[in-house]
Amino acid sequence: MPEALELIKQKLDEGARRGGGRACPYAVPNLWIDPDLGAGSSLVDPYRFYLERIEGIEAQPPQPWVAAGSGGDWSSRALVYNTLIRAATGFDHEGDGRVKQQPIGDGWMETGTFLKSLATLPLVTRMGFNTIHLLPVTAIGEDGHKGTLGSVYAIRNPYRLDPRLSEPALELRPEDEFAAFIEAAHHLGLRVVVEFVFRTASKDADWVAEHPEWFYWIRADIPDRRPGEDEAEAYGAPIFSEEALKQIRRQVERGDRDKLIPPPEAYRQMFTPPPSAESVRMVDGRWIGMLDDGTRVRVPGAFADWPPDDPQPPWTDVTYLRLYDHPDFNYMAYNTLRMYDTRLARPENRVEPLWERIVGILPYYQRHFEIDGVMIDMGHALPMDLKHRFVAAAREIDPDFAFWDENFDISRRSRDEGYNLVLGSYWWLAYR
Repeated sequence: MPEALELIKQKLDEGARRGGGRACPYAVPNLWIDPDLGAGSSLVDPYRFYLERIEGIEAQPPQPWVAAGSGGDWSSRALVYNTLIRAATGFDHEGDGRVKQQPIGDGWMETGTFLKSLATLPLVTRMGFNTIHLLPVTAIGEDGHKGTLGSVYAIRNPYRLDPRLSEPALELRPEDEFAAFIEAAHHLGLRVVVEFVFRTASKDADWVAEHPEWFYWIRADIPDRRPGEDEAEAYGAPIFSEEALKQIRRQVERGDRDKLIPPPEAYRQMFTPPPSAESVRMVDGRWIGMLDDGTRVRVPGAFADWPPDDPQPPWTDVTYLRLYDHPDFNYMAYNTLRMYDTRLARPENRVEPLWERIVGILPYYQRHFEIDGVMIDMGHALPMDLKHRFVAAAREIDPDFAFWDENFDISRRSRDEGYNLVLGSYWWLAYR
């Protein structure tokens, strides 16, 4: 969208002309105006302020890429500014001591937005960065959500952007403002890498109603196990015996994925076949389906799948995507989610339409927004064949597209899978 900046400028100019900036006091950090101003904030007309920021960026000569390299290997020279948009540029613009979640004045957000992040790009370049890594910016689910805004990793639809990241005052789609952000970043010589999650989705994901067969289902009458409990009749991560855990670890350490030990029968019996799409309804903020025999079913929450006795509390806001379909493996556990059993991980068992939808995510963002790379959350847990497919699809569009791997270990394997950079291992290395 090379015209995105012009569209934003037009909206800002219209707002400034009608005097919309006088709707309420609006302050910005002095750092956004001029780093030499020092601490504190200053009152501005938001329409004129953001218009001047964009015009100031456009007035600079287009900058070349500082980090060069083919096949995504420019990553080795990337100086990366990592940011969570909604937090990094969140600010108490009204000055009443709190950052509101709802728009103020003429429709301005106090939580961070693409427009505010765009306005701070000159500061990012002044600090010496040449690459921006955006944590997920996609639409967020609400079922079981964390905090007041929900986790950015509970992705409701990877093809839709979070509407909270746009400014209602401009009456534009978040896609328009995101395109303008990337256009401005590229003008300043900044590459943009976006983070995605490809193996989980929010429990109220759009895809649930469209394709219930892409998800796991359990009986709706089964309660969730609370953190710290080990009640086998309630739903939670499968509970293995100590002897089973020892055997599982030994087998996985050998690299043997054949006939892995399944979770207990009682756990597996909680899961049901997917309901028909016609039977799925949103009930009190949760997708509920109906089986042919009248059984009500729901999408279960996820959990840390490895090691099988990981003490993490349940992930209340996300569920796992059902990448393979096999009647003997219709449950969520380490052997269906990461250490894929060889009887399951076969081409004929792939949920092919889901794989195609996942493979299409990066090309969508490349064609519509011209992103420069991706950081794949939990990419090490995806099937190798799926990784090869989305790497090939992205590199066909842009041979220099970068792939970043979140992994606890740094090894040649990441390189062989197509990655240019590994991150996320420091805490594990420090622990050991």
